[in-house]
Amino acid sequence: MDLYVLRHAIAVAREDESVSHDSDRPLTEKGIAKLRRVTRGMRALGLSFDLILTSPYRRARQTAEIVAAAMGAGKALDRTPHLAPDGDPRALIHLVRSRIGTNASILVVGHEPYLS
Repeated sequence: MDLYVLRHAIAVAREDESVSHDSDRPLTEKGIAKLRRVTRGMRALGLSFDLILTSPYRRARQTAEIVAAAMGAGKALDRTPHLAPDGDPRALIHLVRSRIGTNASILVVGHEPYLS
C-alpha cells in the first residue's frame, strides 16, 4: 500500500469574521492556486489514487475535491470524521486497512499538527 498524506491548502484565517466556525473555513484563492500547482506535480510524477479520504472540514473537503478532479479520482473520494482535528487516529488506520487492498494507493487529506 502507498499512503500519501496532504495537509489542506491555505484557508481563510480563523479570525475572519465571515466564518462562524472553524470547520466552515474555505480555501483562499491563493491556496487554490498553490494546490493546482501541487496537482500538476502529482500528475508529472505519475501518481494516482485508488482512494482519497478527507476530513469533513470544508477546507480539507475542498482540497480533496480539487485533487480528485485533477487526478481523475472523483468516485474514490470519501469523508471521514477520523481525519478531523478531534478524530481518532487508530480508527483511521482501521478504516484504511478495511477499505482497500495492499497494492492500493491512498491519499489522506487533513489538518496539522494532527497529521504529523
